[in-house]
Amino acid sequence: MRIYYSLTTVDPIVMSQTTATTHNHDSLDYIPGSAILGAIAAKLYPSLNEAESWDMFHTGSVKFGPCFPVADHQLALPIPASWHYKKNQTPFAKDQLNKTKIDNQASQHFQRAANTQYKQCRSGYITASGKIGEVAKGISTKTAIERKTGKAKDQTLYTYAFIEAKQTFVGWVESDNQAYLSAIREQLQTPLTLGRSRNTEFGRVEITLIDPPAQPEPTIDTQQLTVWCLSDCQCIDGRGLPTYVPALEQLAPHAKGKLNPSKSFIRAGSVTRFNQKRQGYDSEQCVINKGSVLVYDLETPLSQQDLLDLQQQGLGINQHQGLGWIMINPAWATQATLADDDLYQRFTVPTKTQQPSEAQPHSALTQWVASQIAHDERANDSERAR
Repeated sequence: MRIYYSLTTVDPIVMSQTTATTHNHDSLDYIPGSAILGAIAAKLYPSLNEAESWDMFHTGSVKFGPCFPVADHQLALPIPASWHYKKNQTPFAKDQLNKTKIDNQASQHFQRAANTQYKQCRSGYITASGKIGEVAKGISTKTAIERKTGKAKDQTLYTYAFIEAKQTFVGWVESDNQAYLSAIREQLQTPLTLGRSRNTEFGRVEITLIDPPAQPEPTIDTQQLTVWCLSDCQCIDGRGLPTYVPALEQLAPHAKGKLNPSKSFIRAGSVTRFNQKRQGYDSEQCVINKGSVLVYDLETPLSQQDLLDLQQQGLGINQHQGLGWIMINPAWATQATLADDDLYQRFTVPTKTQQPSEAQPHSALTQWVASQIAHDERANDSERAR
């Protein structure tokens, strides 16, 4: 069973792209599932015994999905890497995608135009209706202060890149264990802080449980299987070594076919996570980046139930950290040029009736400050009127 929630950033949140400190600090444009896992684990660890905590947070019995942005009250998913547009064209008009100018080079019907240069859609998010999902980010530069002198400490200037406040994302948690889900659902309805520098002005989020969407139905294609990576995926081969080109047998053991390298668009990277419990780094994870598209030529067609099962089970290992979320044969997969119809099954997000700042009751201090500000504004208006 999977529960969905909307997450609104009350404060800016620091989601670092890398744990390295020797390079410029960059921020992710989404909230990884590992961040939600860590926040929930920090609250539930004291109330669980060792066996329960290990089973809930380390064995994969509970999967914490990543949180992606919301645009026009819809969930936006990573733009597929197989989408290209002609270099002399502009497919993006403000926050809307011009679908007729996008060529899907993963389609078996695509034919490359002669004497034409194509540019890949390499980043961003897109809703089913073609709205662009934008994530506002900022940068904050700080320095340490000498406790004795009260002056800036030498050689301690550092920068945080962050996701700005008042933005909404959607995530999910999945498990077959109803007791685990109930405990996690309860924690999702309490205040949470995410990311780095949570003891300063960063990290607060507000979470609201929402109704789950309908299960997306894969499109039947008897010749090709298209796997759209919605999150990073960590895959290993039969010898336990990292691989960026998983065999079809790893996805569906009874399926027969092979990866089509000319139709697949795979971007790769690596992640090294910091384990707060052990105060050290975990092993490096070699991952297929979100947005990648893997296309397999099928020797025998797969049934609708096979496709649903494959979509449900995900791709690769460490799915409890938000890895391995995929969509099988989305509506755009067979289109050489995107059609005006929905790109995939819509996920509509309910409109919030109350902003996080309004949900907090005003204290006596904030009321006094507001009255002083109003008094000063009236005095300034009277001065200008003279």
